[in-house]
Amino acid sequence: MKLGLIAVTAVGGLLGFWQNIAETRAETRISVPAIVVPALAGKVDGHSENSDEYIWNVFVDVVKQAPGGKVPEFATWATDSDIYRANPRWPSSSAPIKFQASKQGRNHVPALAGVPCATPDNPYVSNFPPKGCIAEGVYRNRVQYNYIVNNGLYSREGVAAFYKSGKEVAMPAKSIAVKADWVPVKDIVKWIPELTLVDVRKHYYTIVSDQVEYGLVALHLSTAQNPNWVWGTFEQRNNPGRCDAIGCIDSFGAIKPVVMPDYTKPNTQYGACHKTPELLSVMNAAGLGAVWRNYCLKSTQVDFVDDNGVPTVLTNSVTERIPFNGELIGSCISCHAYASFGPNGEPTDAANAMMVSNPVGKPILSSIKGSHEYDFMWGILNLYSGD
Repeated sequence: MKLGLIAVTAVGGLLGFWQNIAETRAETRISVPAIVVPALAGKVDGHSENSDEYIWNVFVDVVKQAPGGKVPEFATWATDSDIYRANPRWPSSSAPIKFQASKQGRNHVPALAGVPCATPDNPYVSNFPPKGCIAEGVYRNRVQYNYIVNNGLYSREGVAAFYKSGKEVAMPAKSIAVKADWVPVKDIVKWIPELTLVDVRKHYYTIVSDQVEYGLVALHLSTAQNPNWVWGTFEQRNNPGRCDAIGCIDSFGAIKPVVMPDYTKPNTQYGACHKTPELLSVMNAAGLGAVWRNYCLKSTQVDFVDDNGVPTVLTNSVTERIPFNGELIGSCISCHAYASFGPNGEPTDAANAMMVSNPVGKPILSSIKGSHEYDFMWGILNLYSGD
């Protein structure tokens, strides 16, 4: 089924979708600019399927059990702490799942080296428990790791030399980055009181890190398959307000492909995203456990604007919403477009400022004038400097 046909039949087309939002803005006090539209599935270079089906296939590949291990494949990949150091290292397959601090500043403070994770700055927007915490992990596959390391792009000195060479950073198409958000299970049952610990352990993928049990609440994927990358974000079905503001759109994996926001009940529950037979077939063939059926695709994004030149938005209700004052109107692709470096090997102040400004649409080129793009990777903020 074509996504355009789904959108027309389910929500009266995108125009009707956003007219509905505009009509309820005053009443609900939801801040939604009228000049953007939700990101929809698009083309993926070298693939016949659209980006929704493509990203589900990537999802299945990265969450299936790693060979010889008891963790998902992505958890065996290099984190930024493995890469951006004096001597980058690929982790052993038996290494524990690791977290890292978000460079957004107002985002997540994870459990590292025995330090308890801290409460995010703005938990109240999603009724997150006042003393709860969210941990984050960023994982990069071997293809991306090799490119960064082999080109010296892990240190400030190496990046400065790369800038001087005049070359452009161009990740191989098979590069994959995963950002995962985890919440202690004790905080999940406070956040969502209708759940018990038994429910959480049944319906969430869980791990133990530093003697704390965590449940996976969100998973964001990006691949370099397109020049502007392919972006897809997934959420656990029980995330409060999962489809608030921009809705949930999945043309491949969800039996109900379009879920409209509920403007009358902020932070509401949107129910299970029942899977299509086509997706279940892919999941079963990969040997995925039933727990992964509880994760829902929010949508995918392949360009800054739609076919009419209107900026598109794609965000995650956990990753962006809690630290950014409840805003769900942002763009993965637009934010990461500003990841860049100047002659000294570091991002300029202008580029850094754009990262936290919730940008949408095509990049403002003056903000990265004189810089070289780091190919949509904010890992540039973690460069080893020898200090």
